[in-house]
Amino acid sequence: MYNKTKHRERKHFCMHCLQCFSAEEVLSKHKTNCMGINGEQAIRMPQKGNNILQFQNYHKQMSAPFFIYPDIEAITEKVQGCQPWPSGAKSYTDKYQKHTGCSYGYKVVCC
Repeated sequence: MYNKTKHRERKHFCMHCLQCFSAEEVLSKHKTNCMGINGEQAIRMPQKGNNILQFQNYHKQMSAPFFIYPDIEAITEKVQGCQPWPSGAKSYTDKYQKHTGCSYGYKVVCC
């Protein structure tokens, strides 16, 4: 995590959210907001009437070092004896196939 920021002096990390800070005072101020009672992460909802929430600190974004593209293959098998819902039901789904996973693969792409 040290190389993810341009700050090259001593860094202080929050062990709960892994955010980096340049000073111990800033980290201690952050900890009061980061962790609530009983060690849960603090959640602060916007005030009533202010329902627009936007991300503004684009300069603090960190790029992802890689992407993972997963792929799962399945075999379809016919299903016998499917019954609709009890009489009077307005709609139901006809189940005619069962998907059984047979293989998977993934590709890791470095940025």
